[in-house]
Amino acid sequence: MSNPESLDEIEADLEEVLKGLKQEQLDKLTKELSKKAKPEDMTRKWTEAKDKLMRKNRISSLSEQIYNDTRKAPYHFESIEKFNAWDRMCRKRATDEAIRRIVAERMTVKDE
Repeated sequence: MSNPESLDEIEADLEEVLKGLKQEQLDKLTKELSKKAKPEDMTRKWTEAKDKLMRKNRISSLSEQIYNDTRKAPYHFESIEKFNAWDRMCRKRATDEAIRRIVAERMTVKDE
């Protein structure tokens, strides 16, 4: 905290400034200081969050569809480790393919 002497000096300076103001200026100042702060417009943030969530959901659903079309059952592999490695690779490829398809689709829409 500041030392009390400087705070007293600031208050004295403020009182001196306020004494020099006319009543209508004081009323205007009081009115401005008593106004409530306007809430921030959140529309842009909400729209961005909604768009981001829609993109994520679209990528997830398309990725899952691609994965289900290309997956193999565990009995096709010699061990569960090989199956798990294959499954991870397929999921990654499906996600990459989904993103590629969505980007390509957006680029064709922009060209039209």
